[in-house]
Amino acid sequence: MKHINLKEIMIIADKSQEGRWGLGYSNFIGNPEICWPYLRFLYHFVEIYQPELVIECGVYMGTATEHMALASWATTVIGIDIKPHNAFYDVVRRNTNVRFVHGDSRFSFEDVKLLAEDRRLGLLFLDSTHDGETAQAELELYSELMDDECLVACDDIRGYDEMRDWWDDLDYPKIDLSRLHTQENELGVPTGFGVIIIRR
Repeated sequence: MKHINLKEIMIIADKSQEGRWGLGYSNFIGNPEICWPYLRFLYHFVEIYQPELVIECGVYMGTATEHMALASWATTVIGIDIKPHNAFYDVVRRNTNVRFVHGDSRFSFEDVKLLAEDRRLGLLFLDSTHDGETAQAELELYSELMDDECLVACDDIRGYDEMRDWWDDLDYPKIDLSRLHTQENELGVPTGFGVIIIRR
């Protein structure tokens, strides 16, 4: 994967705010989640950087999964979830580069490693339990599979106290891109989105 450039990340973020919902793919017709720009950010990052491997912790409907999978057929996307939405299984059927591990992301490393084979992780998307502790466990666990550089995208970094504290304490180069996800949680707080860059 090519060198991750901070300036280019900001350009991708700007482009994602202006882009078309669902990127014109019929797969997303009727999907209520496609309005959020962070999904387009994930798509464009994979499109431009072509990582060998993406791991997504927490897939729900698979909307982010499919955005990343469609961006590059050469990229393998592994999603992990305990209880995905039924719509996610349609995403797996439609996209031959998507793999699924049914389980808790904190305890699924061996299964993920088996599916990853010798591919190096270029994008880790953390969107499972938003308590900070889980995100940290996932970050540490899957770091073993990371390429020389890896973008870690984190959803809901502002919507919950524990996630906000975890994000603020991270000691990595990071960019708060909460403008790409302004959806409010059940408490009426915008959830946010950010990325960190890990260089080995």
